[in-house]
Amino acid sequence: MIRSLARTWREVVPPQTRATLVMLVRFGVSGVTAALTLFGTLFVLTEYAGLWYVHSVLIASVVSFFVSFGLQKLWTFRAQSAGATGPQLLAFVALFLANSAINAGLLYGMVEYLHAPYLAAEVLIAILIAIWNFIIMRYVIFRPVRETPNPGVG
Repeated sequence: MIRSLARTWREVVPPQTRATLVMLVRFGVSGVTAALTLFGTLFVLTEYAGLWYVHSVLIASVVSFFVSFGLQKLWTFRAQSAGATGPQLLAFVALFLANSAINAGLLYGMVEYLHAPYLAAEVLIAILIAIWNFIIMRYVIFRPVRETPNPGVG
C-alpha cells in the first residue's frame, strides 16, 4: 500500500512541487526543533543551573538561533556552499531582528488597538512570520546556486 501511494505521489505530483512540499515539511520540523531547543534550554538553565530566567532566555535564544540556522541551511534548504555561510548568517541575523521588531509591533497593535487576546494574536503573527520566513529563506538567504557555464572551457 505504501509503495502504491509513493508511486501515485511520484506520478501525480510534479517533481518541483514535490521538492517544495518536502522543503516545507523540513522547514516546519526545523522550526519546531528550534522552539523545543529554546524551551528546553530555558528550562534547564533556569531550573537546574539556577540562572535568572532573563539570563536563561537570552542564552536559550542564542542556542536556538544557531540550531535554527544550521537546520535551515544544511537540511531544509541544503545550502551547503561553505563560502556563502558568512553572508547567509548575516542575512539570517537581519531577518531574526526584523521579525522580532515586527512581531512586537504587530502584537502591540493587535492587543492595544484591536483588543485581540495576546495569545491568539501571537499565533496569527507566528503563522504570518513563518510564511514570509520560508519565502525569504528559500529565495533570498538560501537560494540555490545556479552553475553558469564557462564559455572559455570547451
